[in-house]
Amino acid sequence: MGYRQLPQTQRYQSHARYDLGMSQRQIARELGVHSSTISRELCRNAAPSGYDPEQAQSCSDHRRRNAWKWTKRLPSMIAAVADRLREEWSPQQISGFMAPLTGIGVSHQWVYSLIWDDKAQGGDLRRHLRQPFLFIE
Repeated sequence: MGYRQLPQTQRYQSHARYDLGMSQRQIARELGVHSSTISRELCRNAAPSGYDPEQAQSCSDHRRRNAWKWTKRLPSMIAAVADRLREEWSPQQISGFMAPLTGIGVSHQWVYSLIWDDKAQGGDLRRHLRQPFLFIE
């Protein structure tokens, strides 16, 4: 059994069992998941008032919507960002431009990460930044 996120039904089931006083290991065994999955679920998605499976599902959905998406590393996406950098756009400008254009949001930190990766591969995208001192030569 490896790590996995709980689906909504298992969130409600684990909550009910936890309220009955079952241990995390017992809950995990009954649901067929690893005990660390239950532990992470209860810690990560607990509110100050305690664990609420509806709120936990909402938090999980939000994290999933905002999670890294493999499409951000498509060659076409990288090429579009590189083109903007070569036109000396700032990473912040690129970030604001890409979501409406492609439907995929990228942060300015993601753009800087792309520049670091390019530098590691011998590229020169960093030379197109307005403030090149940000990257040690």
